[in-house]
Amino acid sequence: MIAHVNHDLTALAFETNKARNDLDHSVSKLSSGKKIVRAGDDTGGYQQSAKLGSKNRRDVATMQNLQSLVSYSNTQDGALQTVGKILERMNTLAMRALDVTSKDSDRENYNKEFIELAAQLDEIKREKFNGLELFG
Repeated sequence: MIAHVNHDLTALAFETNKARNDLDHSVSKLSSGKKIVRAGDDTGGYQQSAKLGSKNRRDVATMQNLQSLVSYSNTQDGALQTVGKILERMNTLAMRALDVTSKDSDRENYNKEFIELAAQLDEIKREKFNGLELFG
């Protein structure tokens, strides 16, 4: 039904278009002899489609979360492998420093490297992944 319009051509055009679409839809239902001519006529089917679409979006978000978790774990793993290498080197330096055949100048160099390695461990401890601490 066309609503009363006070010389509003836009509203008149909109109402005319809506009435024309409704008429076309009714004629297509009559000519086909079916109640459902297009997918929008089946509200149950639309509801199922909406549920599947929603589930699909949740599944995509879950996959993205899992991919982020895998990346986070891989970053942690890489950092821990580096920590392992640093600790092995620190152990080697400590053993060399305790060697009775080492000179004081050698021990001083071992100590400097040991301190640098300890500083690297502190840096790794403070590393972040997307603003999230790796080792908190």
